[in-house]
Formats: sequence, C-alpha cells, structure tokens
Amino acid sequence: PLWIGVDFHSVGSDSTVVTLINADNDVWQIEIKGGLDAQYRQIANILDKCKKLTIGYLESNSIGSTMTNEIFKLSRQKSKIIEWTTTNETKENQVGLIQTLLTKDMMHFEYRNTQLKSQFDTFTYSFSKTKKVTYAALAGYHDDRILSLMMCVQAKEDYAYSTGNNVVFVKSRSASSMR
Repeated sequence: PLWIGVDFHSVGSDSTVVTLINADNDVWQIEIKGGLDAQYRQIANILDKCKKLTIGYLESNSIGSTMTNEIFKLSRQKSKIIEWTTTNETKENQVGLIQTLLTKDMMHFEYRNTQLKSQFDTFTYSFSKTKKVTYAALAGYHDDRILSLMMCVQAKEDYAYSTGNNVVFVKSRSASSMR
C-alpha cells in the first residue's frame, strides 16, 4: 500500500511537492513543475498510477483547496483524495510521528534527496506569545518537502489500510472528514 501527501505552492520560490510512503516507510518525493494546469495533470497522473494508493492528503490551506478541486476533476482516484488543513496543532502531532520514526531508524529516504536533508537542517520551532509551539523553516529557507512528508506520514497513521473496495478504515479521524 501507498500513502501520499501533497504540499501546494503556486507562487514564490517554494515548490509543489508530492511525497509517497509505503508500508516499510520508504519515502519518495516528486517536485511538481510547470504552470498550474500542468501541476494539476501531473499530480492526478501520479495518483492514478498508484494502484495500491490507500489515501492521499492534499493540503487545503491557501490555494490548496482550489488545486485539490482541479485535481479531483482529473483523477480516477477521487474516493482516495482527502483535503488536509495544516495548523500548528497538526504540525505538532506530525513532528512527533516523524521524530519517532527517525529515532527508531524506521524511515528510509532516497540518498539523492539532498533538498529534504537541507530542509530538515533548517526546520525549527519557536514559541508564540501565548506559549504555543509553532513549526516552520528558518527565515529565508523552505519547508515544502517537510510539510509534504508530514501530511504523508499523517495519512499513513490515520488510514492504516483499505479493503480494496473503496472502504477505508479510519484509525484516528472522525468519519466526517471523509468524502
């Protein structure tokens, strides 16, 4: 089985990144390039090529909801696309999941993915005035690969497995979050 997380960006120097993870926690990342229409088609093609796709979280923040709607129109995997809203609270949970996997040496990355390593080196936390933890890249750096990975790992955590008949068993989310 495969799980997918997509972090969208339409302007600026950040990238749209698709992260895939399998049951063995092997991670692959694909940077999506081109104009918005080309990005929609590329992501829909990736989703459709994943015959063992369990679920895909696509970020709904900012332009993400519009992009998800366009991908939804193009993909044959509609029942496996879930909009994901990233918040400081969700990031806190996802950072914990990734820390656990990394500490136990249970997550495996492509050796040549130097951009992800660089983003790990510059991803940090701070405390807000209300003493809440916030996570982001240091000023001037990027976190698109980290955020995509975080959504992907969360999708795997939430949707442990599928029966293959478009029935997905939910581990920790309410049924109302499903389409």
